[in-house]
Amino acid sequence: MKPVKYRGKICQKYGYSISVIHSDSMKIQITGSWPVLLVCGFCLVPVFAGEASSASYFWQDPLTDGVTAEVAMARTNRGGRFEREGWRVLDPRGFLRITLPEGVVAEGRLEVKVSGLNLAGLGAEIGPGRKVHFINFFSNANGDHHVEDGGSANDALWTLRVGTDAAGGPRYGRDLKLLWASRGAKRAPGSDYEEAIMSFPSDWHWEAAQTYAFAIDWSQSTRRLTVRVNHRIVAQVPWLEDGAPLRHVFLGGTPDFHAFTGAVFSDLRISSGPAEAANPH
Repeated sequence: MKPVKYRGKICQKYGYSISVIHSDSMKIQITGSWPVLLVCGFCLVPVFAGEASSASYFWQDPLTDGVTAEVAMARTNRGGRFEREGWRVLDPRGFLRITLPEGVVAEGRLEVKVSGLNLAGLGAEIGPGRKVHFINFFSNANGDHHVEDGGSANDALWTLRVGTDAAGGPRYGRDLKLLWASRGAKRAPGSDYEEAIMSFPSDWHWEAAQTYAFAIDWSQSTRRLTVRVNHRIVAQVPWLEDGAPLRHVFLGGTPDFHAFTGAVFSDLRISSGPAEAANPH
């Protein structure tokens, strides 16, 4: 039998071994941990609870009803509804927060599917001159980008933003905006917080009836954060520092901004470790 190094912090907290043992007949790759044990014929291995015993993804949530208690307890639902298709945003100030049992350090990937992205009709729902942070990952539980509003000099965060302009039209046309910091909330001393427009091709059209697959990777080894929509790279920016672990996912909106009403989120999956280790589809 061969030891495989295990890097989860909760493993140490609860007194587990920091190695996973596998034989030729059973191979297990663990990228996260939770105080639950998986028992097999050859090993006793800590794994994440909930929908998350697969090799690469340590957290999975279909964003529907009928999930395990662990997954349900991680959710904070404000102004939305869980349906067969996923979680639907109903309130202009709504959001869904997913708090992971353990944060993602250094390397990770978040995937989620979204439908109902009617950018042209968003102004009729939330009014003109609004900002909407519809897919987010934060180290702080408040989901705030600013140091003066509760962020810290150690925060890590990234956000995909849309919104409405003064006339109620799409704030960035067909494009989206990316906000990110590998270390330090906005205006914190030494922060590397940045914002950039993610440009889409001239023939790109957002269709409310279509489901879009978003995938965001961040890596200290490659020193990049990459955003993909339907397998197409739409942004690649620096991710240089070692801020606090990302732990709090916000979908639909965040507490201080408006929400993407009518959007439906489904099939949330999060992996830890190098992006190439995860099976993205």
